[in-house]
Amino acid sequence: MPIKTFNSETAKKLAMERKLKINDIPTHRVDGKITIQNVRNYIKQTKVEKPKKEKPKKVEKPKKEKPKKEKPKKVEKPKKEKPIKGYHVELKIMPIGTKHRFQLYDNLMEHNLNMLVKYYKELLPLISYQSDSFKNPKVSKDIVQYPSRVGIIVFNFDVMKNDMSEVNYCIKLATDIDSDGNNPIQVLDGKIVNINAKELDPNEDGDEDGIIPGLTLITQKVLERSITPKH
Repeated sequence: MPIKTFNSETAKKLAMERKLKINDIPTHRVDGKITIQNVRNYIKQTKVEKPKKEKPKKVEKPKKEKPKKEKPKKVEKPKKEKPIKGYHVELKIMPIGTKHRFQLYDNLMEHNLNMLVKYYKELLPLISYQSDSFKNPKVSKDIVQYPSRVGIIVFNFDVMKNDMSEVNYCIKLATDIDSDGNNPIQVLDGKIVNINAKELDPNEDGDEDGIIPGLTLITQKVLERSITPKH
């Protein structure tokens, strides 16, 4: 038998559209040619439907997301600094006898510290007569290593004025508390025996020459100071 072939491109195209096999399509021609009519007749006999064209799938466009509105950040207002009303002062001092030394260590330390606290508690408040801004004076004692264990006196007071020159003035008054030399003390063998030595009577408390033994003034050596603003 001759090999089957399509007689025309039209016949070939129709067969391909219906997905027909060339050998299944009958032909009566001696040369084995398949005509367009042969293809149509075979389609009617076999009822081969025309393949449906597949609709192209719709490509969904990505939804546009609305940009989220960002809430504006709250700008924190800088905190207003409270005005300085004044300063708190702390002075750590080492009292020293100018003529007669008193012990601030060993067995006489506690006794002499107590006597000095009483002494300064009488004098420190008097600074308020020289400075209206000098307030809240306090006197206490402490023990430090300097370089060995030794007792010291601590002054605390307020200067209620925002003026460092006034602060320095009050510190000078505190560290030179008996500048006029009117408040001597009496020291015997390193022990403070009287903090009101100005009241002693040379005739009664003095020696044969009317000299009162152990009279001395006190100077204040500043070991440490701190100044803190008050709001």
